[in-house]
Amino acid sequence: MAHTIFHFIQQGGIVMIPLLVGIFIALTMVVERIFSLRSYMKHIALIQPVADAISRSDLNEARRKLEAFAGPIPTVLRTGISNIDANQELLDNALKVAFYEEAQHLQKFLPTIQILGAIMPMLGLLGSVIGMVHIFGGLAQIGLGDPSVMARGISEALVSTETGLAGAIPVMFLHNYLVSMSDRIMMGLKRATVTVHHIAMVRKEGKSDV
Repeated sequence: MAHTIFHFIQQGGIVMIPLLVGIFIALTMVVERIFSLRSYMKHIALIQPVADAISRSDLNEARRKLEAFAGPIPTVLRTGISNIDANQELLDNALKVAFYEEAQHLQKFLPTIQILGAIMPMLGLLGSVIGMVHIFGGLAQIGLGDPSVMARGISEALVSTETGLAGAIPVMFLHNYLVSMSDRIMMGLKRATVTVHHIAMVRKEGKSDV
């Protein structure tokens, strides 16, 4: 197995090393993001029951519903619960800070995955160019007498291009899938922020009417 991988890297030339490292890093990040975002997606269902508990002024019950969860939406909801009776400016600032911090967490690794996916075909193309240079360099030295020189250059060009495309296509597809998941969670995050803000305003209006 190790011999086969080493032979494959030899066929593709020096660009195979950064290509394979980039593919490994990108796919590792993709796996981490898939598991994280899938767990965050489930938290969207927490918004309504927590909001109902806050509306009933049962803040302890609202906190209990969030005890077992960590992620962007639970964090924003906890922030809202902690500041629900604070003045409007303090509540707004606390929700904004929590929202933007958690929105940044949702984007974790996504720009890097996109960059790696975009670079892979270019590295494959670079490998093709290097392979062609080797072909013409060999022909200039020994002419057409040794077809193995041309075969090595063509192999280097094709294997590196193939690897670049084979890595880039799934990475870019998975990146778009992760962006779609992130956007759905972002909508839930906005909903949680607006919901808590609205409940706080209703509570303040109710108290002022008493």
